[in-house]
Amino acid sequence: MKNLTIQILAFILFFSAGLQAQENAKEKAVHEIDLSDMDNTKQFSFIDPLLKDTKVIGLGEASHGTEEFFAVKGMLVKHLINNLDYQVLAFEMDETVAEAINQFVLHGTGDPKEKLKSYGLYNSQTLYELIDWIRESNLKKKAEDRVQISGFDSEEYWADPFARDSLMAKNFIDKMEDKKYMLWAHTTHLVKSNTWDITNSEIKAMGNILAQKLKDQYYLLIFDTHEGTFNVFEDGALKEYPFEMDKKALAVQDLSKQYPAFFLDANDPAFSKESTYPIAVLFANWQGKPKSMPAKATSDFDGLIYILKTTASKAIE
Repeated sequence: MKNLTIQILAFILFFSAGLQAQENAKEKAVHEIDLSDMDNTKQFSFIDPLLKDTKVIGLGEASHGTEEFFAVKGMLVKHLINNLDYQVLAFEMDETVAEAINQFVLHGTGDPKEKLKSYGLYNSQTLYELIDWIRESNLKKKAEDRVQISGFDSEEYWADPFARDSLMAKNFIDKMEDKKYMLWAHTTHLVKSNTWDITNSEIKAMGNILAQKLKDQYYLLIFDTHEGTFNVFEDGALKEYPFEMDKKALAVQDLSKQYPAFFLDANDPAFSKESTYPIAVLFANWQGKPKSMPAKATSDFDGLIYILKTTASKAIE
């Protein structure tokens, strides 16, 4: 009887330890993001060990016209600059426009507000405030340590949308130095493989090219949402539209009931609930009800920031 009791206790302890290990693993993979505390960049410290071997982090957004994406990405950029020595913020932006903004953050010359106001969906007060913060931060740094702004897009690429991603990838790779980079672009450009290519077009996203060249040095964090409003660029101005995706991805259904906004590691078992994760695709121009793009966790992206309800971006004041 005594031996049986010991065996039962041992089983209970083993089972409890297993549950605790699962819970600890879940805590490491899921991190709430507090949207009410937008000045607290320390809440992104969970990402530090995930980026230890990374030279380039992609910040892929489902929409260029979403306020919460601008705000949370801005918080993360500040954390990466202050704590992980990232030194170049590269945008899906014409390189000449980006260089003008770069002169402002490096030397205080020019007017980035006017550049952003005249550049479609980058007309964002929150983005302008980030640019201004980088300028102020640079004032405290040596010249060689200052954060730079770069653009890997060009208006010349827009005439050939099928070649645009490969041209952007080449432009970025050709400019790369021995520094750590943050890429700010639409998720469709930054995905790491070609799962999205359901028509077998064989067109590679920029991120696919980067992943093949940089291997584990490229980490992609995607920003996704389910419903709300977003801005498009229409008739030369920002225009707000409501949206709601057809269904919520299984990987985030339960978590979004608990957390309005959170980070989820792509290695989390939650992603195994479906063969692909449907990323919301909200285009820069209105194309009717938004659709989703299939992506595979770990092969297409490394981490997800999910914000259940989002709002349209705020234009520069």
